[in-house]
Amino acid sequence: MPQRLDLCPIDGVGDDLLLMLAHRLSDATGLSVAAARSRPMPVPIDPIRRQYDAAALLERLAARRDDPSACVLGVTVDDVYASGMNFVFGLADPEHQVAVVSLARLASTDRALAQLRLVKEALHQTGLALGLPYCPRACVMRFADSLLALDARPATFCEECRLRLGARTGLRAV
Repeated sequence: MPQRLDLCPIDGVGDDLLLMLAHRLSDATGLSVAAARSRPMPVPIDPIRRQYDAAALLERLAARRDDPSACVLGVTVDDVYASGMNFVFGLADPEHQVAVVSLARLASTDRALAQLRLVKEALHQTGLALGLPYCPRACVMRFADSLLALDARPATFCEECRLRLGARTGLRAV
């Protein structure tokens, strides 16, 4: 049962953004959140798409993680995609308890909105990495494939998902 979440900044994610994200993730999940030093993108860019393969990135994050009992969340400014999709906001691998979120499609001229989008997607992908399923309720675990759907999703877990998360981590999520 992971009780720690390691944030892994990739290429150009600012320290102020990581600090905000660490606080928000810790508050929402009950996990201890630690930010690692920034690393270069560990996978080559697709030269035609000019995006990174999120699944390949997850494999590299899982292979490089320091503590196999900790959940890892990679954060990148670069655009990512998954097989069969034009882009993804993020992707998770619950088997290896790793996830990645991309800031590329979450941007807004409103800095607070961009940060809220990042928090929502980071919570969502962390939940998936910890084994939570998609949720049909008003919950951060609700599926979102557009900014409109992401903006409509709350930045909190519903009661059922909060209980599931607590059962998976041994902690009480708030």
